[in-house]
Amino acid sequence: MTSKDFAKQYKDPRWQRKRLEVMQRDEFKCRMCGSGENDGTPLNVHHSYYEHGKKPWEYPKNSLVTACEECHGNFHYWKNILLQEMARLTKSQFNGLVKFLYCADCPRTLDAIDKVSCFHDTLTADAIRLIDAAYACGTEDAS
Repeated sequence: MTSKDFAKQYKDPRWQRKRLEVMQRDEFKCRMCGSGENDGTPLNVHHSYYEHGKKPWEYPKNSLVTACEECHGNFHYWKNILLQEMARLTKSQFNGLVKFLYCADCPRTLDAIDKVSCFHDTLTADAIRLIDAAYACGTEDAS
């Protein structure tokens, strides 16, 4: 899919409806900094993950969060940093991260992150999904 096709999907009425529902849920405020409609700050709806072949409106609402342009840019910046750092992990470090994120004694699993409550939860959810994808592809043995 080209970037032009992808951009066209964001004009689709189904995405516009889902986007409005997410913004209404979040009271037209950035979930990270609180800025928003009342102070004229432009808002976006951030997808916490993407799946190949899925349309923007096909994601569950709990994977979408209202973010101002600055915070939305920060999401993507830190996700790229996360990806770069995860690629440098040894097998032992990678397994340690998995144990930390999936710790039975703490709520850092996707099941517990039903509603993104902060920037950290979104990055944690992104990390868990990336680790799930790595295990699914058999890359957990890479060092």
